[in-house]
Amino acid sequence: RYDREYVGASIGSRDPVIAGKDEKLVVLHCTLTNATDAREQYCFSRDRYAENTALLDINGESVQPAAIDVAADELNPPGAYALAGATIRFALVFRVPKAWQSKALVYT
Repeated sequence: RYDREYVGASIGSRDPVIAGKDEKLVVLHCTLTNATDAREQYCFSRDRYAENTALLDINGESVQPAAIDVAADELNPPGAYALAGATIRFALVFRVPKAWQSKALVYT
């Protein structure tokens, strides 16, 4: 079970992410830094723009995030703004088989 840490009170789901009977959760806490000199918007949608984000295992299998836990500034699609030099903290939550051995993360 993963209880969301980053999602705001008014935008996004606060429901916990729960692993199934033969699953476990892999939670990766991330920090994204805006290295530009202007305010930028970052999209955190699992369905739009981020469909290539995946966790890979030692056998070459991959899974997409079951949830992205972020304090979004807007909901459709979920996005967050960062001023120049600012950071956004978020978590990628994956449901994987219990025997899963993570190897790499592809983040887009």
